[in-house]
Amino acid sequence: MVKVLHAADLHLDSAFVGCSEAEARARRAGQRKLLETIVELANEAKVDLLLLAGDVLDGRHAYFETAEVLSESLAKCRAHVFLACGNHDPFDAASPYRNVRFSENVHLFCSPTVESVELPELGCVIHGAGFSSSVCEIPLLAGFSAPNDGRVHLLVLHGECTEGASENNPIRKRDLEQSGVHYAALGHIHKGTSVQYVGKTAYAYPGCPEGRGFDECGEKGVLVGYVATDRVEMKFLPLGGQLYEEKTLQLHESDSIRERLSSLLPECAKNLHLRVVIEGESDPIDCAALEAEFSHRVGSLVLKDRTRQHRSPWEGEFEQSLKGAFLRRLHKAYETAEPEAQAILLRAAILGVSAMEDREGAL
Repeated sequence: MVKVLHAADLHLDSAFVGCSEAEARARRAGQRKLLETIVELANEAKVDLLLLAGDVLDGRHAYFETAEVLSESLAKCRAHVFLACGNHDPFDAASPYRNVRFSENVHLFCSPTVESVELPELGCVIHGAGFSSSVCEIPLLAGFSAPNDGRVHLLVLHGECTEGASENNPIRKRDLEQSGVHYAALGHIHKGTSVQYVGKTAYAYPGCPEGRGFDECGEKGVLVGYVATDRVEMKFLPLGGQLYEEKTLQLHESDSIRERLSSLLPECAKNLHLRVVIEGESDPIDCAALEAEFSHRVGSLVLKDRTRQHRSPWEGEFEQSLKGAFLRRLHKAYETAEPEAQAILLRAAILGVSAMEDREGAL
């Protein structure tokens, strides 16, 4: 049995398009800190192996500080480190990895042919391959099979699990099954998965360790656990990095948008980037003013106004139609009803017209 920390897709030195120069610089510094956090976590958990399944770097042009932090951080890791090159950080002629001095505990899988590293003291073998260019249409795992020799066999690989064509190393389930490894530590998919099985081979994607945009929503982190010849136990561990979320705010007729928005937002969450989609019926909303008013409570705030303009619940009552007859009858009852009954009749009018017009009514 070996203890493993599995991470992938750090994308260090991302461009952060849309951020100011100062904001982008701060985000890149935060990414480097996240790498240090992963190494600290590996040391605290006393793992035997740190597996980095590709796209540790976002591109071929790494900043000097990033290369320095990468080298120094991995050197501090008390575990064996295995890093597989991905489509964003392939080992080609321009690869930054050629200029990084890795310590002896770090092994770089940079060849498109699967290679194996034996660790006799742990009773395990680590297999892996890497991208040699940004495009890899031929499955790197095809034809590989680990021996059934009683040792724990692990695979570190970047690619896309698919039965179709892919430019990002298509990983076929049949190849995973025939590989004979006990756990395949995969990278490329930014939304993490639970441990899955094909035959006796377990595999998983940890996802990216923090979000960079609203296409990477939700809690992000790494996988930590144990791999043995007869079982795999991996647990998701959030890292508390930048978090992107999207929420829907449904407005009712009498709602105050400021009050509803204030109750929705946390008091102080600087690592939270929130996009709020506002729905229902409302007068025109000044999203820019509200973003400026409440943005100090989160890392960033984006409001999307998808409301409909307020309309009278009795609009269309004079139409010569089923809707008109329905509204005339309810409006007549409404005018003489008690307040409690008026509320019920008003809601009946809104929902009835919504159903007739095949649209959503404000709840």
